[in-house]
Amino acid sequence: MAARRILTRVDNDDDEEQYTGKSILPVSHEKTIDDTFVPATGEDYLLMVRRQTRRVPAIVVAAPPPETKKFSPSTLPSHYQFQVEQVTPTAENLLPKDEWRTAFRTQFDGIKESFSQLSKLQNNEIKLPAAKDKMQWKEFLYGAPKTEESSDQKEGHNPDVNILQRISQNVVLRLLNWHIEWLENNEIQKNQAMWMYALLTRLDKVMTSDETSILRNVSRKCIQIRQEQADPENPQVAYLNILITIIAACFGQADLV
Repeated sequence: MAARRILTRVDNDDDEEQYTGKSILPVSHEKTIDDTFVPATGEDYLLMVRRQTRRVPAIVVAAPPPETKKFSPSTLPSHYQFQVEQVTPTAENLLPKDEWRTAFRTQFDGIKESFSQLSKLQNNEIKLPAAKDKMQWKEFLYGAPKTEESSDQKEGHNPDVNILQRISQNVVLRLLNWHIEWLENNEIQKNQAMWMYALLTRLDKVMTSDETSILRNVSRKCIQIRQEQADPENPQVAYLNILITIIAACFGQADLV
């Protein structure tokens, strides 16, 4: 096998093109210059650059980088360290089976896909509250009891395709976030579970970190309520397991189950 030739820079005009590239403009080889030379013309400048280029080594060996300590989160200041969530284990009899989780995820994905393919309805008879009006939205979804100011009991609305199609991603997330407060006395009612399920079908799976954080807080609240249940046959356990499973399996938050 023939030995490989290692090229080094030499002051030879024949080899010069290998290192400095082919000259586009003619440069005089008769003029002698030194380090004190001040170019007066464009040709002088090119001649100076050519001289400086030929003085640069063809092969440069860099010094090895200094050894650095292996990165460890424990070496960071406390305010930069990762916070590991301490989740109290849920009683085994309150958890759904893995087979149920898998089957439910498939069912939910199918419903979500079907919903996304529906053509938008043009029924605007139902007026939606202002996007940031929390109390109006609570009354819209769940109604309001009689008060001294109002003798009429306001009825809420059931989840409806026409309503859901008119709720934007931002409002969906805002409503889910408000539900953390609306799940009063650590209980979840059937109509609340229905609305939260419906809102999740409307939610895009591509979200920012802040939006994902809202979902995680909703799941934490549901887990907290589930942990306080004593009877696995309580319908609330089923409602909570449905919501927790959707967020964990369908929105990539598998650590919150």
